[in-house]
Order: sequence, then C-alpha cells, then structure tokens
Amino acid sequence: MGKFGHVLLAVAVLSAGATGSRNTPLVNVQQFGMCQCPMTSSWFNYFWDHCIVHGTGIAQIVNFTQSFVGGKKGGPVTNSTWNTSFHGNQEIVGDKFQLCAAHFEPTPPPQAESVPTYGWMDFEACMNGPDGIIGIVDIPNNAHSCANANNHSWLALDQCAHGQLGNQLYYDSVWYTSSMGIEYDVAKGIPVIHIDGHDYQGLAAYLDLGKKICDAYTGADKPAGCGCSETSSATIEKIRAQLY
Repeated sequence: MGKFGHVLLAVAVLSAGATGSRNTPLVNVQQFGMCQCPMTSSWFNYFWDHCIVHGTGIAQIVNFTQSFVGGKKGGPVTNSTWNTSFHGNQEIVGDKFQLCAAHFEPTPPPQAESVPTYGWMDFEACMNGPDGIIGIVDIPNNAHSCANANNHSWLALDQCAHGQLGNQLYYDSVWYTSSMGIEYDVAKGIPVIHIDGHDYQGLAAYLDLGKKICDAYTGADKPAGCGCSETSSATIEKIRAQLY
C-alpha cells in the first residue's frame, strides 16, 4: 500500500475504539506529538486532567485522537526516516504502546447518543507521570505497571507493541502526521494541537482550551457549564516556563 493509502487508513486507525455513532456532531481534537517530548506529555496530562476528567461536558462532546511525529528531526518523514524518532528507538516503542492502547479501546454500543470513551488516556497519563513529565524517562519500561494499574491487558498491549499491528499503527500514524504538514519546531511552538482543523501551538494550545472546544461544538445539546476546570495563574506560569 502506498503512503497515501496508509494516510487514509490512519484516520480510521487513530480513531478506532474512540467513538460510537451519534446524532450530534463531535468536536475533533487532535494532538501531534512524541511520547518522550515533555511539551507533548505535559499537554496531554493537562488536557486529560483539566478537560476529560475534571471538565464539564468536554468528554461527551470531543473526539480526541493522537498522532505521532516521526523522524530524527521532528518530521516530515520519508521512506528512509519514518522508522526513526527524535528521542531514540525507545520512543518508537513507547509510541506503539500508546497507539495500541487507543486501538484496543472498547467501542461504545451503536446507540444514537453513545459517546467516546477514554480509558486509553488513563494508561498514557500514567506513563507520563503525575506531573505529565516525570514518567517519560521511564517510557516504555513503565508500560507494564501502567497497564496493570489501569486494567489493560498487558499481554495484548505487549504483543501489539512488539508485533505487526504495532508496526502498522506506528507507520500509519507518522505518515498521517507528515501528510498534515506537522513539524516539531520550538520556534513555531510545541505542543501542536488541532481543534476542528484550527491549529494551536505552544501556549495557545493551553489558553482558553475549554472555551475553544465548547465554542466549536454546534450541537443543540451543548452541556450546561461546558468547559475545562479552572487553571490558576501559577499553573499558567509553570506552563510558560516549560515551553519557553
């Protein structure tokens, strides 16, 4: 299959197990990252904690997917660079574990009002560590303990990450990211997220995150009080220090 065939497959693969059928439209939130990049992992845990876990209505209105950046220089990839990574080969294995966890997410029943489920995010947040950063130095070695802590089948994840399925998921993911024109460049800002196709990088990926998502939701059933949990000025300053 050519790379553009893989790009089309990647869209389906990255969303596999994340959403059920639903009459009201979901807001597509995408993160493009590297599992051992602290600016990637810290945003992921921030979004998971403030929006998915402790937000109001966010988990019910978003389709959150994650795609990884390949190549030793942070993208784009070529036929000779797609299977390399900025932080080394262990990062590729970590990316595969996280892709496999999302791939195995149970699909909700095919009911009109079924909503996304995000058990895979608990697994990834565990790998990132409580502050979103401290755990990444142990990736992928912490995958086993995080699988056990979050009721994921270690056997299934391990076989996926070290087998053909993991290779396919990773290949499709980095080619999809590359096809979207994503390059990791500190000057342009990291992390990199898209909300319904709108690009936000660096600090912009954090500021008014809940408002951006809720404003993008066009369904008549927008959750009352829709938004992420409040972020203190101290947290924003800590984020600013991490990014710049």
